Amino acid sequence: MFNYENAAASVDGGNPVYSDAGEECRQHDVVLSIENVARMFKHPRLALRYYELRGLIKRRHCVGSIRVFAWADCSVIAFIIKCRKAGLALGEIAPVIRSARGDGSVHKAKSGPDPCLPLIDRLERRRQALDEALDELRHAYAPNSAGLIALGCDVGPRSRS
Repeated sequence: MFNYENAAASVDGGNPVYSDAGEECRQHDVVLSIENVARMFKHPRLALRYYELRGLIKRRHCVGSIRVFAWADCSVIAFIIKCRKAGLALGEIAPVIRSARGDGSVHKAKSGPDPCLPLIDRLERRRQALDEALDELRHAYAPNSAGLIALGCDVGPRSRS
């Protein structure tokens, strides 16, 4: 997932250079402004601002007058995007992020369950339902494709060689 302690940033000529980047970012010494991060993730700036409003990410550094994100925040953004694609609501994701960051109070941590466990159970149930649906589709597809192949039709996904 993400690790706030290992957000690597060094200073080179007065400007932060983030070393924990993907190849594309390392090549161009990308400044992690909200515009650049939105472009990197192909995610709306408004969504990033909303995550900031909810306290999930924060532009902590400045390059000149531009507030920029740390790579740790980019890891959180990637995590949020993956969870949203899996069908989780931001309200379900936020406690997990806060827990990983250590934002939860000690009292809450001792008295309540880990916020990850219910989400893991929910996603496992969803995976099982998807696996069952895929098995049914494969089963239904097999007889149809066998008949079409006998008729000389090209079926199935084409490889891009």
